[in-house]
Amino acid sequence: MSEISIKLNKSQSTISREIARNTGGLGYRYKQAQRFTSERHAKKNKSVKLTADLKQTITTYLQKD
Repeated sequence: MSEISIKLNKSQSTISREIARNTGGLGYRYKQAQRFTSERHAKKNKSVKLTADLKQTITTYLQKD
């Protein structure tokens, strides 16, 4: 991991976390790691500022103007 971190100019802890987070039954595979990352991103909570209620309120006020 030390050699990888030096060659990629990244912290060794970053490399360690990447490998630990994205290693499957057959070890670390980059396509599998990308899939794991995409799945985690899709599942994480996202803050939605423009809710359906807020859209309706905005539409109402725009129609009144």
